[in-house]
Amino acid sequence: MAAPAAPAAQLGEAVAAAAAMLPAHAPTAGYHPYGIPELRQAVAARFTRRGLPTLPDQILITTGSQHAISLILALLGRPGDRVLVENPSYPNALDAIRRAGLRAAPVPVTDAGWDTALVESTLRQAAPRIAYLVPDFQNPTGALMAREQRVRILETARATGTWLLIDETVADIALDVPSPPPFASLAPHGVAEQVVTVGSLSKSHWGGLRIGWVRAGSRLITELAMARIPSDMATPVLEQLVALHLMGGIDEVLGERLPRLRASRDALAAALTRQLPEWRWVLPPGGLSLWVDLGAPIASSLARAALGHGVRIEGGSRFGADPGTHEHRLRIPFTLAPELYEEAAARLAAALPPAWPPRSPPARTRRAGPTRATPTGWPDSAPPPPALRPAAARADPPPGAARPPHAREPPHHPGCGGSPDSPNISTAPRTPARAPARALTEPIELATSSRERRRRRGSGSPVAAIAASAANSSSAIARSGNSPGYAAS
Repeated sequence: MAAPAAPAAQLGEAVAAAAAMLPAHAPTAGYHPYGIPELRQAVAARFTRRGLPTLPDQILITTGSQHAISLILALLGRPGDRVLVENPSYPNALDAIRRAGLRAAPVPVTDAGWDTALVESTLRQAAPRIAYLVPDFQNPTGALMAREQRVRILETARATGTWLLIDETVADIALDVPSPPPFASLAPHGVAEQVVTVGSLSKSHWGGLRIGWVRAGSRLITELAMARIPSDMATPVLEQLVALHLMGGIDEVLGERLPRLRASRDALAAALTRQLPEWRWVLPPGGLSLWVDLGAPIASSLARAALGHGVRIEGGSRFGADPGTHEHRLRIPFTLAPELYEEAAARLAAALPPAWPPRSPPARTRRAGPTRATPTGWPDSAPPPPALRPAAARADPPPGAARPPHAREPPHHPGCGGSPDSPNISTAPRTPARAPARALTEPIELATSSRERRRRRGSGSPVAAIAASAANSSSAIARSGNSPGYAAS
């Protein structure tokens, strides 16, 4: 899954500290719809340190960021309202939008990032009530939105009256650039109250600790707190105390975690280059996964076949705002130990159809642009599109012939790192034949959702037998409207 394992030592210390603090809360009723005051203060202080002055009254503690997203959609949207979403996007947020009876208005996020003009035109023409955006190491592409793009979107949202729901859950996982400041820190006067930010500890620490938060105007926070009471009353006090202790040492945890994730990302990219040179991707500057272009619409069939080789992986259609899109993509997380990825890539290669690939062009990977990090932590411009193969490396069809799906390429933009001599390009030699994967002894779970696991584990099927064997194996690899009355944020 695209979530790392817990930092065991720090988590153990936090649980012990929380147990020691719990008796002080015992005399109270234990219901804190807003969250305990100490944790609200800690989250507000972190926003302030990141460049967005925040008061505790502007923070609501939730049971994870997914809970926060669902609360906001239910309060601000009405069935039939449009929500601008990225395509691809975080699938659980897309599911929450559908469950709320809202209509998605998708805008593409490509290897080159966001088309700001298209986002602006969608805001103006579709008139969405809410825009859900993941500007920091977007899930699943890993793209980082440039500063000027954020400013333009904020200005357009002010003109259209659209609420901006900003998901910063992955913002701390900055591998090659400084962590960007909060999106709302760029909001001009009169727009800040339209920006609602959600975050959590699931990526920086552990998904099993269901602690998230909302940062918004104080009046909206009050309305969200009242709206949550019929469904969950409040987030458990003990977990909030654990989170409070972890927040105090978040820089230490990230200091240990980010180098490991960087090594895992680079190991995954190197393994895919050796084992599957026909696949393409942009090496993201942060986040937790590669968004891999397979060159043909085979992601779902490959995911099913890979399960038989002991690898659980998520096809790109799971992340599509529209049915059937991104069937040529896989999201491959890099949250496991680096040494596992050579074997994982070999098993993925073994799961491909025997005739794959029709041709094997050299694979090229590139970091997200010749991006220059500024002191505030942004790229100074939108990342350019990925580099292309030189003409000599292409086997173009005759004039008038249809190009096969695996040969599709994005348009070339001169000066965007398209030369094979670019320092951000690594070229893998053509691989005439793949070495067969080792016999299946243990599963490698790269990514899956609970829904996908239930769908794939049919009783009595070979898949079920593989899944059961994986679960019992002691040596299994761990898985890894907008109201002007709201107070300004």
